[in-house]
Amino acid sequence: MPPNFVLNSNLKSKASFTRMLFFVALIAFVLAHFKIICLNLTYKIYRMKAFQNFSAFQVVRNISLAVAFSATVASCTTMSSSRSKVGTSQANITNTKWTLADDVKGKKPTLNIESARITGNGGCNSYFGDLMLEPTVGNFSTKNIGSTKMACENMSVESNFFSMLGETTKYVVNGNTLELYKDNLLLLKFTKQ
Repeated sequence: MPPNFVLNSNLKSKASFTRMLFFVALIAFVLAHFKIICLNLTYKIYRMKAFQNFSAFQVVRNISLAVAFSATVASCTTMSSSRSKVGTSQANITNTKWTLADDVKGKKPTLNIESARITGNGGCNSYFGDLMLEPTVGNFSTKNIGSTKMACENMSVESNFFSMLGETTKYVVNGNTLELYKDNLLLLKFTKQ
């Protein structure tokens, strides 16, 4: 193979890659310019990943979306009103009961908040754990989460729910909605029972 052919194909690859980066950056700029709310986009992609089973096609498609999403998040400057409340004083949510707001296959997970404990149903199994709640700064963290061990269809929903519950560091209450965050990333959204 002549060296010029290799050089030309490398230049074509670099040009294609440069064009792709340009279009991703352009899309990110347009989305930020029209003030697409970053939080909702982040939340929807995180939920998609957590609460769905993917086929190979969906995985490839979501990788492509993740590239566009990364560029969008990097260029976003707008925050939703809920996100701006993260880390501020919140209502005391002791002795309240919540249901996951997302549509999931099967039974919706629940969250019951007691003084220093959480209980509920993860969609299949009952669970319990310790809760550290600081309403003055909106801190919310759990530890020692345990559950019953029944086997049900679509256990990934419950597994992801428990994982996100364990990663939570902050909470925000908006009327009858409870939002749980990991720093500024919305993980779970509940409605009051």
